[in-house]
Amino acid sequence: MTAKLKTDTRQPTDIDRRVSKRVRLARLMRRWSQVELGAKLGISYQMVQRYETAETRMSAGRLFAIANALDMPIEWFFQDDQQFRISV
Repeated sequence: MTAKLKTDTRQPTDIDRRVSKRVRLARLMRRWSQVELGAKLGISYQMVQRYETAETRMSAGRLFAIANALDMPIEWFFQDDQQFRISV
């Protein structure tokens, strides 16, 4: 009997990684540290770091809160990141 492979739904998808990258980009465009964004969201800078690296997947509610804190429309986080480049 062959064992079924279970898909791990906790692993980040390509869209999770894109959104996470855009969260970091939006934060850097505001010239905020992870500490500053975390304070506005009521979370630790470590949690911000986990979101930005896609180590932890964001809920829709958390993404909404991040978009509001960064004053960005939610759809901005899903756009192609080729349009916006900054040097870090």
